[in-house]
Amino acid sequence: MSDDLVSPLRAVCVFDPAIDLDETPTALYAETRAAELVVTKPGAHAHWVTLRPLSVGDFTACDSMPTAPVKLMQAFRLACGEIENFAGPGVSLKPTKAHRLPDGRERMIWDDAGLQRVADVLGVAYIYELGGVAFERAVSGNALSGSASFTLPPSSELALDRMMRLHAAQKARTAGTPSSEQSARS
Repeated sequence: MSDDLVSPLRAVCVFDPAIDLDETPTALYAETRAAELVVTKPGAHAHWVTLRPLSVGDFTACDSMPTAPVKLMQAFRLACGEIENFAGPGVSLKPTKAHRLPDGRERMIWDDAGLQRVADVLGVAYIYELGGVAFERAVSGNALSGSASFTLPPSSELALDRMMRLHAAQKARTAGTPSSEQSARS
């Protein structure tokens, strides 16, 4: 479950509706981003991202932004190389803007239209949370032997809290309903 912080990381937003809240230890996942902890609902497909590690130059570009939300947006723009299951199972979305690196290589990053499309479908909180993961990976470095402890931005904390409350209320309603009534409702 240790993140080496230098390889691409596959991650999902903690409030992705495909996550099985009964089977996934969401608090532990939010802290570790260990993909093996995530269990999805039968037939559901989470919106997984692949996050490249930010270079020192990328990190400087992010950290020089004037506010925390803009820093997270920039980190997502530079780090996210793909969103799996974006428009449906097996349909990925990738950034389309060519970005030249100082060594002359090119890689693709998100342009404003691509970020808007992600925000329209998955929400800005999705971008903030996963941009925050990329940003914190760069801050952590390998000083802690490849382990990082991630924090959720307030938007993700609120969304996850709301989902957990709704899930608990749903479970309480179904727990109080006799099985024959549950079958009749299905």
